[in-house]
Amino acid sequence: MYLPFFYTWTGAILGRFTEETLEKARLEYGVTLLTTWGIFAPVNILNFGLVPLRHQVAVNTATGFVYNVALSLIAGSGRGAERREAPYAEPPVCAAVAPAREAVPEQD
Repeated sequence: MYLPFFYTWTGAILGRFTEETLEKARLEYGVTLLTTWGIFAPVNILNFGLVPLRHQVAVNTATGFVYNVALSLIAGSGRGAERREAPYAEPPVCAAVAPAREAVPEQD
């Protein structure tokens, strides 16, 4: 459930179109899923098998931090997907900012 939400949220925040978000998820999903299993499976086995109960939350939280760093590196590097140029020349601009940009006079 986490990975589809991650790709949906990241795509929305970055202003990607639905098709771009789905394509990015399709290209990177395998690498991301293997990273998820590679981090959480062994840590959870050790955490719930060996770590005292009072420290399990801290271990799981630290693992979540490492996992999120790994996920961000995968998403930012384009690993598992070819990097390509955006189909638009400029990034989308918030509607509240757009009028301010147009109102600024050009200087010679």
